[in-house]
Amino acid sequence: VAQTLAGGSSARTRAPAQNASTMQFPAGMPAVEDAGKMGSSPFSPGKRIKMSATPLLLMLILPWGVFVFTCALSCFKTKYLFPWTVDVILTLFVLVWLSSVVTALWARVRIPEPTWYTYLAFALGIAVFSGPVCGQ
Repeated sequence: VAQTLAGGSSARTRAPAQNASTMQFPAGMPAVEDAGKMGSSPFSPGKRIKMSATPLLLMLILPWGVFVFTCALSCFKTKYLFPWTVDVILTLFVLVWLSSVVTALWARVRIPEPTWYTYLAFALGIAVFSGPVCGQ
């Protein structure tokens, strides 16, 4: 039995609601009872990962900032006027990268949830070593 809805000058009809046991699914799509058996893929329906925008932006901006800073240190006037100071600053960046590698390894072993530490260590390593190379 279709219900008539009064809306403007024309009448629209609405099909009666169906419950989950009488619904027809497209070919290849599992039934509601089989939805939990689809696997543990992050792309399966109902599986969402809460993500914060702050770490996402930080992991995007921080490596680029390190690259730009180390490249600027090694190519501008600072490198020629204060070479020892620039070398100390670049060494400190290498130490920061090494500490991020240690943190990423610790997080891989201790934290069961996925984290951004591995990406940060990888991206900082590229930034720390390619910045001065591009600056010379």
